[in-house]
Amino acid sequence: MKTARNLIHHLLEDDRVRSQVIEGREVYSPVDLVALLADCADAHAEWDELKQAEPGLSRSCVLADLGDEPQEMLDLRGVMRLILAIDSSKAEKLRNWMTDVAARHLEEEADPELAIGRLRHGYLAQGRMRSWIDQRLRSISARHEIVGEWYKRGIKDSEQFRLLTNALMESTFGMDVNAFRASKGYVRNLRDHLTDLELSLLSLAETTAASLHRQSNSTDMEILKRDVQDAGRIIAQTRHQIMEAVVQRPEAA
Repeated sequence: MKTARNLIHHLLEDDRVRSQVIEGREVYSPVDLVALLADCADAHAEWDELKQAEPGLSRSCVLADLGDEPQEMLDLRGVMRLILAIDSSKAEKLRNWMTDVAARHLEEEADPELAIGRLRHGYLAQGRMRSWIDQRLRSISARHEIVGEWYKRGIKDSEQFRLLTNALMESTFGMDVNAFRASKGYVRNLRDHLTDLELSLLSLAETTAASLHRQSNSTDMEILKRDVQDAGRIIAQTRHQIMEAVVQRPEAA
């Protein structure tokens, strides 16, 4: 039996659902989603009716070039809103999932160790090595640290968070988030597909950047970007040294 989490992934990764990455966000065709979830003969007409009944759906749309003319698309938040609006047994199954997630979130707010335990259990169920899981959990802590520093220093806009993250990734690994995702096979969650070493280096880069912010009391966006680039370059040197050592190390007899 699929887990509730996999049900959502199964829907969004269906070959019949067109998607595209716009400004770092993956967006999905609402018409294709309606065709899969709604009990209707004409998905286009049903989508038009849903927009009339739920104006928020229209406000959630972005335009993407999927063919002869721009098509309306929804990000993940918009997809959730669409699922709430569709009256069908398939959509109801997903709404039950959303209810379960909300309940778990409230439980984890009251007891954060529940979230860590559930995350660890989920990775173990995927067959992950315990050493990788430990490093993945440490990487979450490092990410929270740097994001918290950015927020305290005036970064509130999602585009600014994206720019700083890309600057850090590019200076550390030589490619931004989208390029890194592509190198891993266009995976949805990049960090879940990094190696132990990549996770360690990224965590160290984020921790170093946070330290530079605090040392310089950085607040200006350009100065914050300079800090993350400096941190990334420091860790990139370490990465190159590790790679050289691995290549030069003689094979065991």
